[in-house]
Amino acid sequence: MFNRELPNMYKKEVRDINIKETNKLLETCKSIGINIDYKNFKVDFDKEYGGNVIHKEIKKDIGNKKFFDNDKAWESTSVFYRECMCNYRNVFFVDKSEAYPSIQECVDFIKTAGGLVFVAHPLIYGNNSIEILEMLTQNYEIDGVECYYTSFTKEQRQFLLQHCKENNLYVSGGSDYHGANSPTRKLGIVEGNLNVPDSIIEQWAEI
Repeated sequence: MFNRELPNMYKKEVRDINIKETNKLLETCKSIGINIDYKNFKVDFDKEYGGNVIHKEIKKDIGNKKFFDNDKAWESTSVFYRECMCNYRNVFFVDKSEAYPSIQECVDFIKTAGGLVFVAHPLIYGNNSIEILEMLTQNYEIDGVECYYTSFTKEQRQFLLQHCKENNLYVSGGSDYHGANSPTRKLGIVEGNLNVPDSIIEQWAEI
């Protein structure tokens, strides 16, 4: 059932969500034995994401590395977020479901508004990326997949293009450019100097 009030229902302050997610992650760290200075731990929630601050604190003690499955998650804050905090199988997983609408609610809202539902950059979430993509494709009315993305390799791009072909899905692309927040990325340019082709929107225009 379509709910026109859905955006307002979940219109929460980013700061409040940040605080809740930070507290959940801190509780997890304590429960599994992560060694950080909990007593003096502080986050400026108006300027920082708690998960980023916690990751930096974790790295101060090399002994904490034993809790990480791979070096990339240990070294990179963004990988830590995507492959650990967003992975329900990982010890650092943070359940954020209460802060956001369900997948079905989002799909219904977009469809009723006349939009198309695309899965954005699905291969950036580590080992469970393909599982997530398959789950979304099989269980929800998905229209397309973002196959062109700034960090995708040629092999990843080809895998997603084949997935779209086999499942009769549209293809989209984007560089994840966020203006001044992402100075190393350019609008419409992915993986080196590869342009996102205009031809991928031709099928959409026929709708």
